[in-house]
Amino acid sequence: MPSAMPISVVVPSYRRPASLRENLRSLERQATKPEQIIVVLRAGDGESEDVVRGCAIPQASVVFVDRPGVLAALEAGVGSCTGGIVAFIDDDAVAPPDWLTRVQMRMQGGIGAVGGRDRVASHVGSRTVDVGRVTNWGKLVGNHHLGTGGARDVDVLKGVNMAIRRNALAVPTGLKGHGAQPHFEIAMTLHAQSAGWRVLYDPEIVVDHYPAERHDNDRRDRPDAVAVRAASFNLVLCLLSFRRELFMRRAVYGLLLGDRGTPGVIRGLASVVRREHDVMRAVVPSLRGQLDALWRIRGGRPIQMLGCETRPLPDS
Repeated sequence: MPSAMPISVVVPSYRRPASLRENLRSLERQATKPEQIIVVLRAGDGESEDVVRGCAIPQASVVFVDRPGVLAALEAGVGSCTGGIVAFIDDDAVAPPDWLTRVQMRMQGGIGAVGGRDRVASHVGSRTVDVGRVTNWGKLVGNHHLGTGGARDVDVLKGVNMAIRRNALAVPTGLKGHGAQPHFEIAMTLHAQSAGWRVLYDPEIVVDHYPAERHDNDRRDRPDAVAVRAASFNLVLCLLSFRRELFMRRAVYGLLLGDRGTPGVIRGLASVVRREHDVMRAVVPSLRGQLDALWRIRGGRPIQMLGCETRPLPDS
């Protein structure tokens, strides 16, 4: 039987009122009604507040934060949740009416986190069954937007479309980045997995993702050196905090090879031949970010997680 656990939905948002309006309309149409919809806004974002206040959803409420960054928003949103399941969706995503129904049906037994595909209309790529995996060399295989096949266990979900049991949920602290603070979901899902919960990816749990402008230095089209260094640091710190046994292999793979977003030396040399100027610019900040994280892990300072299992429910 499907779980009857009530669902709280957390929507972090910042200065994207048009996207937020479409997002809330999709949540209003859910066949399985959420217990709460918590929209987390930065103080002073009046346009987005007007969108929430003007929507016809009685479960919707606003929580304000005065600190920048998605981690502050997640911490505030999760701290206001009462549901046994906490679902996360980006403000620039639209959920079909069966989204929460599918989430609730999958959250059974030992499954602590579920997620699915974010359809990105502008992205062209082959569908794949290789999704959400950490390799033996510490390489992260994402591909959540390209997933196909049946539901299966994975290592990592994507924050635009994921849900976690409240008693398996924790928010990382201390990640770098002014706004987006990328790779936070790696820590959240590996934390649940390390606590003994299964993490499930089901490509039939779909949201339509319309990537919107970011109001910080982590631009989607061309992140600057500070953003690349922050993303590289976050990636390595989140992975190795929960997979310490991969330290040497991740160091070798990341610093020598790496990938397009977090290039190492060899990937950087290849970018010169291929004239991939964005990769060339990313090599030095990528190496610096990775070394920062490796040094921190080597010093016995893994990421700290702010858990929910010890928090009382609001107004309890």
